[in-house]
Amino acid sequence: MENTRCFANRFSDYRGALLPGQRAEAIVPAVVAKIERILKKVPIDTSDCDGGLYDGPAGVAYMLYHVSECPLFSEQRDVYLKTAKQIIDVSVRYADAEPDKNMRAAFLLGGAGIYAVAAMIYKSLGLADFVKPLNKFRNLWEVCAPINFLECGSDELFVGRAGFLCAALVLKQKLGIEARRSLGLVTFWIVSVCVPGMVLACMAGLAATCVTHSSPCLLSGAAHGLSSVLQMLLSYQDMLSRAEKDLVWQSVDFLMSQEQNCNWPAELGAIIERENELVHWCHGAPGTTTVVEAHYHIPCCISQLLQCFHLILQVWHIFSRKPI
Repeated sequence: MENTRCFANRFSDYRGALLPGQRAEAIVPAVVAKIERILKKVPIDTSDCDGGLYDGPAGVAYMLYHVSECPLFSEQRDVYLKTAKQIIDVSVRYADAEPDKNMRAAFLLGGAGIYAVAAMIYKSLGLADFVKPLNKFRNLWEVCAPINFLECGSDELFVGRAGFLCAALVLKQKLGIEARRSLGLVTFWIVSVCVPGMVLACMAGLAATCVTHSSPCLLSGAAHGLSSVLQMLLSYQDMLSRAEKDLVWQSVDFLMSQEQNCNWPAELGAIIERENELVHWCHGAPGTTTVVEAHYHIPCCISQLLQCFHLILQVWHIFSRKPI
């Protein structure tokens, strides 16, 4: 069946450049105007808070937090943070009422991401209450510890362990706070997920690799597949033993071997049938190259990485021609 989720790039490469004398400050009015348009459409009601950070109002609060951290928007900082708090407060109430406790552990689509962002926003506002959402986040490690706690992907980034560990990493980077209980989850993950995943991969005739075994198919992308799992394990590699690191790096080598014409198939072992198919973060090169980049010190991988980036830019140029 023909894949209808991609389209041919009919445009030539964009070779434009900044106007003479144009600086970063020039983009501020455009960003402010765009944020104003977004805020007019954001629902602030618990009846319409589904989607978490990925496609819910909480994602807008996350955006406002990041913009407020940029020195170029110092004049808007207080207003953006206060607005972010209004939005995230409603999202926290929604997450607290989530009947499916397993979905609360989701980073991009559930409570884990909402609680993490709430803690960061509260801390930026100087509120001592930031510990409340932080503790809610910390307690979620027990939810995602069971090996198959979700039918839709216990290991992936959107709703699984990779996402929870990603949120813990963000909290450490932004707040300097370690979610210590999450650290034990890394070792558990290696022993309970990666090693059995090697057996699954061998059975599938692929390679000895730490593919996840709680997903119905072997996906490669950053959203639901091996790329994000490896990215998170590499982010915590200082906790791994030598043997565990070797297992992870073998998996990175295997993932790199799946590259086809500067892109990766959505499923491991699949064949890309159309040129530039699914060149996006969830399933293709834009997400997978985050792991490939870890091989930057190997000369042959530098060339591979640059080729992948060139493909990504080709596709992006389609959208750069459209008004934001």
